Amino acid sequence: MIILNTIKQCAFNYSQPKARQFYQPCQTYPNLKPLERDTISFTRSTELNRTLMSAFDNKEVCNSIYENSKDAANDFQDTLNKYFGDLISNDEDKNLPIHHIDFRTKTPESIREKTADKLGNSILHDVKNTFNPNSAKDIKKNINDLIGARFVLDNFSKRDTTKIIERLSEACHNGDLKIVSIESYEPDSSDKNLKYFSDTDLKNLRKAANTNKHAGVDSVKLLKSNKKTGYIGLHINVDLSNPDKYVSNKDNYLGEIQILGYDVSKLKEVEDACYKLKSNKDLKRGNVAYKPFTEYFLKYLNSTPEIKDNFEEYTKRAYIEQRRKEPARKNCRKEDTALPTIKECGMEGKIPPELDFNLLYELKNRCDEVYKYTVNL
Repeated sequence: MIILNTIKQCAFNYSQPKARQFYQPCQTYPNLKPLERDTISFTRSTELNRTLMSAFDNKEVCNSIYENSKDAANDFQDTLNKYFGDLISNDEDKNLPIHHIDFRTKTPESIREKTADKLGNSILHDVKNTFNPNSAKDIKKNINDLIGARFVLDNFSKRDTTKIIERLSEACHNGDLKIVSIESYEPDSSDKNLKYFSDTDLKNLRKAANTNKHAGVDSVKLLKSNKKTGYIGLHINVDLSNPDKYVSNKDNYLGEIQILGYDVSKLKEVEDACYKLKSNKDLKRGNVAYKPFTEYFLKYLNSTPEIKDNFEEYTKRAYIEQRRKEPARKNCRKEDTALPTIKECGMEGKIPPELDFNLLYELKNRCDEVYKYTVNL
């Protein structure tokens, strides 16, 4: 009964999260009205992807990929714990560089969505040699984040970030980690302190990654790019195949390591949800638990054309603000650390106060709770 009451309270108490004291009144938007129905529109790409998911009945192969990924995922986790376990903060030493490491494996439904997405894009862009969505080998070859690990950093001294690169390099030299590519997402700013790793560190990692490359295997590339959202982080794609350890249907998995700071990861959590909705995609495959967040966000985002562009600018500024404060808030209570507000980012009066990331974060957390209670019902 307590659980049911909690679900009811979460499900029906979402009209608008309570504003905190640091919110300032913004200009009124008289053209904002409640949605009469679900008005989510889908782009040509999204419509095609949904059609492809229905056309290609690859549930069985996606289930098989997920089940067979467990050995590779466990081996990946063991490898990272071997090289980084002593760098993770704990009760005895809270000054270590890594706050925690998250591990995840894509669910069968998520694999189906990603397969349809990649196939749809290749069709729309007339890419030759489109992969077979019913082939486990093709899917594993084309989806580089079936298995993922996220390093959430808590210390950003040059010594500590260099130590992380040195451990990754050591794993490469020992043959325990096969890096395929390195991509550094950097802010569109001249402030070098916003980057997590120096150019020298990244070049050293690339050099180590190329150490044990076999003849005929492409050399590891180091890419640097600016994400439209302003996201800051380092992504490393790795080959998790181990023919000496796994049978043939369990190798050839690709994995991804993401490295970012605690505050940036907190913002990314809610920004990822906003990005999906802006791209006309569903949250958690359209689970009803996220309907409140979807309707709330799109209601205010789509009220005027200017708000979309202004929200994008707010997102870019928020990532920079979040990154700048990371080294300074080492001893802050993380659960009380607010995300950058609209006012702090200089966007007051340009977007509705309802789109403040703190309010969106609060609402998404409510929906997350409903999802956890209902996902297996």
